[in-house]
Amino acid sequence: MKIYVLLFFVIFLTACDKLDDQNTDKLPITKESTIKFSKNQMIVQFDDSWEGNDKDTLRDNFSFISPPEKCKCGDPNIELWTIDTTATDTDIERARDRLNRNSGGGRVKGDIDFEITIPIDKQIAAGGDDNGSSTLGVDDDVVIAIIDTGIDYYYDSIDYEYLLDTEGLICDNSYTGWDFVDDSDNPIDKHGHGTYVTKIIRNILEPDGIGFKIIPLKVFNENGKGNYSDLVCAFGYLNKFEEAAGKNIDIVNASFGGTMTVAEFNGLTLLPDLIEKLGDDTVIVASAGNEGKEIDTGDIRHFPSGFDSPNILAVGGYGLDSSGAIEIHASSNRGTSSIDLATLYGPYNLEFNATSAPITITNLQGTSYGAAYVSGIAAKEKGNNMAIPNLRGHVLNLTEPISSLNSFVAEGRVIEQPPTP
Repeated sequence: MKIYVLLFFVIFLTACDKLDDQNTDKLPITKESTIKFSKNQMIVQFDDSWEGNDKDTLRDNFSFISPPEKCKCGDPNIELWTIDTTATDTDIERARDRLNRNSGGGRVKGDIDFEITIPIDKQIAAGGDDNGSSTLGVDDDVVIAIIDTGIDYYYDSIDYEYLLDTEGLICDNSYTGWDFVDDSDNPIDKHGHGTYVTKIIRNILEPDGIGFKIIPLKVFNENGKGNYSDLVCAFGYLNKFEEAAGKNIDIVNASFGGTMTVAEFNGLTLLPDLIEKLGDDTVIVASAGNEGKEIDTGDIRHFPSGFDSPNILAVGGYGLDSSGAIEIHASSNRGTSSIDLATLYGPYNLEFNATSAPITITNLQGTSYGAAYVSGIAAKEKGNNMAIPNLRGHVLNLTEPISSLNSFVAEGRVIEQPPTP
């Protein structure tokens, strides 16, 4: 009897292993990013009124493990501080609070840094390190910033005509966008996520001949790991770009995120301020997360889609029940205050005309890809009418109310997609 039981157990484990392998292959995204706060780092932003000597005087109140690091591209008033908390006999929370108390009327602000991760997709290998060529968009082009893992120029046989030329505007030798992970002018994607997000957007715009330009900003590495400090630098970059180019960023795609406690969420000031500074003419399309959690109530909020900002359009995900009717996807977060609309959770299938051979990526799932789809729809609407005064409101007007989603998404709003073939 014991032998039969043992044999059954071995067969059961083997079957589970095979099932896990199949699921890993078919479902690239199963969980939203996780967030881990730093024990000794905070990101600091001075306003333009601070002089160099005043900054030094403020820094003298803290002990540093290493010198403050400025954003390598974008806003020089943003710095990453690595505090020696043992020397000051304090923790990073108290160091941040002390900075904010000595802010000179809010002229300097600090947030604790944290790590955020995008799960590994069907990972791709970068084809090379050449930036290709790019051109500055004309006035009737829609400008889309994609904050992600970068973009693989070699994964599609293209002429890079859709990349916006940023050389000389923000940083020296910045052909297009910036890599905040490696402090490089080459935001090459060695992960996959950013390339897939970009492709979803392009697939909506290119068939209709919509003029558009993309600014790739890399803040996640080949393992999908990134930091809040790099996100802050990226949004600082966008603000400085608008000043330097005299050109508005129409859409920012933010297909990343994670949950944190209400106290941690409410303690963040720098990114919400930078989002607000972009103005009402810019829409930040943000994924609402894949944890299947209620993010309106209790002690959990979703970053950054949950920020209370008129610029943000938070996107959840729907699925189809056995009869083909729309329902909230089990893995999508839900919240009638936090999530503005839902679109298809997946699957998303992509085809790339790579130089070596055509490549097909199948069954991508998650609100990251839904957010990319909504970014594409927003860009298409903007491209067809550049005079749209309120792009966020315009996109909301494209939705249809679905009663089965009333308890999960604001007003049950849905942008429906054709079923995946």
